[in-house]
Amino acid sequence: YLAEHGIEVRYYDPLLKRRRLPQPFERVAWNMRELTIPFELRGVDVVFTPLGAVGLPLAAGLRRLPVVVMNFGLNLIWRRASPARRRWLRRSLGAAARVICFGEAQTDEFVELTGLPPEHVATLLIPIDDRFFTPAAPRAPDGTTRVLAVGKDLARDYATVAAAVEPLDVSVDFVTLPRNLEGVRLPSNVTVLTNVPSTELRDLYARADCVVVAQRRDEFAYGSEGGGLTTLLEGMAMERPVVATERAIFRDYVDDGVEGLVVPAEDPAAMRAAIER
Repeated sequence: YLAEHGIEVRYYDPLLKRRRLPQPFERVAWNMRELTIPFELRGVDVVFTPLGAVGLPLAAGLRRLPVVVMNFGLNLIWRRASPARRRWLRRSLGAAARVICFGEAQTDEFVELTGLPPEHVATLLIPIDDRFFTPAAPRAPDGTTRVLAVGKDLARDYATVAAAVEPLDVSVDFVTLPRNLEGVRLPSNVTVLTNVPSTELRDLYARADCVVVAQRRDEFAYGSEGGGLTTLLEGMAMERPVVATERAIFRDYVDDGVEGLVVPAEDPAAMRAAIER
C-alpha cells in the first residue's frame, strides 16, 4: 500500500539472527541485534519496528536515524520488569520518534506506566491486508461445521477453546505452535496445524463457520496485550463470524453482537454458547 504513496518499504533481517546459535549465544544475539541493526542499515530514512525494549532507539540516535516503535507487548514487559530495567526501558522508548499503540486502553496504560508524554505516543488501529484477506465464495455444505482458532501469542488460551468445543459436533483446527499447547488436553475433534503458509491460512478462514480468538485475562503476565488483533481482523476481512474473549484492547475493534460475539475470558461454557449461536 505504501508504494502507492511514494514510500519505498523494505524488510530487514538483522545479521545476528540469520543463523541459529547454541545457547547462551542465541540469547545474547537476540538482545544484541537491537544495538547493531541501526549500523547495518543503509539508505533508510525511518525505521518501523516492534523492537525497543533493549535499546534500538538509543543506538539509532547515534546515527540520527528516527525510530518508530510499534507496541505489541511493551506494557506487559514493563509490568514484569525490575526498577532498573524500567529505567532503561523508559530511556530507550523515550529516544524513539514515536511509540505506536494499537488501542486506546493500551495507550492509556502505557502512558501511565512509563510516564512518557502523551504526545510521544500515538494510537493507530492495526491495519489488515484486505486485498489478500477477501471474502471467498460460499463453500458447498458438506454437513461439517468448522471452527478455526489461530495464533502463537503466549497469551492465547487454547485450553478454554478445547474445553468449549469438546462436546460439540464440530471439526476444529488449531493453527499454532507446540509451545502453545503444552499441558492442554486436546479432544478428538481438534486438529493441530503448524507452519501454515498464508495462502493455506486464507483457505482455512474461507472454510470456517466460526473463528475463535481466545486470549487470557488482561492481567496475564506473558504474551502480548495486543495479541489476537491480527486474527480478529483477518476473520472479519474474510466475513467469518467471530467469537472473541473480553480484552481491553479489543474494545476498539469489536462490539458484542455487531462485529462479533464477546465472551468472558477463560469461560468454556460462555465460549461454547457463543460458538453454538
